[in-house]
Amino acid sequence: MRNQKKIPLLLTFLIILSSFAVVYAEEPATKTIYVNPTGDYGNDGLTEATAKQHIQNAIDTAQDNDIIQVSSGTYKENIKIQILI
Repeated sequence: MRNQKKIPLLLTFLIILSSFAVVYAEEPATKTIYVNPTGDYGNDGLTEATAKQHIQNAIDTAQDNDIIQVSSGTYKENIKIQILI
């Protein structure tokens, strides 16, 4: 008789415990933004064929964990980088 009371109590406890499941946020998938001096300012930069023309434009577009791939070449621009810690 005593064990019969423990089973519903245990089940109730497990149901309540499972309702407090912890959800872990995954790291956002990184994307690569391509920059090439022959690219175009209006390009999305998501492929080498649609590379952005300016490094600053890629920096302004980038989000956390993104990678900016800069092709060799001459870039005549001033770059502003702000690092938030």
